[in-house]
Amino acid sequence: MVGSVSAWKKIPVKVDIAGGTILRGCFVVARDARLSDFLNNPKKTFIVLVDDDQNTHILNKQHIIQVSEVKSVD
Repeated sequence: MVGSVSAWKKIPVKVDIAGGTILRGCFVVARDARLSDFLNNPKKTFIVLVDDDQNTHILNKQHIIQVSEVKSVD
């Protein structure tokens, strides 16, 4: 659609998971939301990360140790 504005944006991140797993990919969040708003939403126990190979990971927020926003996904 010409001239339309997306309601979503991709935020590239590095996610450290309990047990030593590190994932790199993107969270898709509402255009007007901050990453912290997305992660701290108490209504969401699970969040979705799409990695560099377009694999989908459903993450339980209780197992996330750290999330770092990155400039680009390598």
